[in-house]
Amino acid sequence: NLPRYQDCEISITLTGPTDIAVGDIVMGMSFDLGRTLSNPKISMRDFSDKEYNRFGAMDIITRGFAKKLDIKTDIENIDVDAIAAQLNRFRAAPCVFIGAENSYASMIVYGTYNNYDIDVAHARRSYLNMSIQGLTQ
Repeated sequence: NLPRYQDCEISITLTGPTDIAVGDIVMGMSFDLGRTLSNPKISMRDFSDKEYNRFGAMDIITRGFAKKLDIKTDIENIDVDAIAAQLNRFRAAPCVFIGAENSYASMIVYGTYNNYDIDVAHARRSYLNMSIQGLTQ
C-alpha cells in the first residue's frame, strides 16, 4: 500500500534490543488472484541429502529447502483474461504470493508458480488452481 511516485526513495529503519536481521524486502504492485477457497496445501521441499553409511547410520548433509503452496481461488469470469495475462507475464519472475490475508504466515511464499490452470466452471465464476514453489532458503 505504498503510494506510486517516480524516482522516490524509500528508507527502512530497523531497531531492537538485540541484533536484527532481514531476509528479503520485496516491493512492487499487487494483483488480486481471487479468493482462496478451502483446503490449501502447505508443504516443503527439502534439498538435504540423507544416506545410510555402511554401518547403518544415517549421514545427513543439510541443504536448503523451499516452501510450497497449492491453492484454488474463486475468480469472476470477467477477470479470467487479465489474470491469465498477468500470470503469463510473471511466469519466470519471483513474486510474493499471499495465500490468504490475515491467515497463516506459512501461506506467504516468495517464489514462482510451477503451473496454473483456470477452470471456467460456471457462467460467472471460475477457479484458478496454482502450484507455487518458494525460492530456496
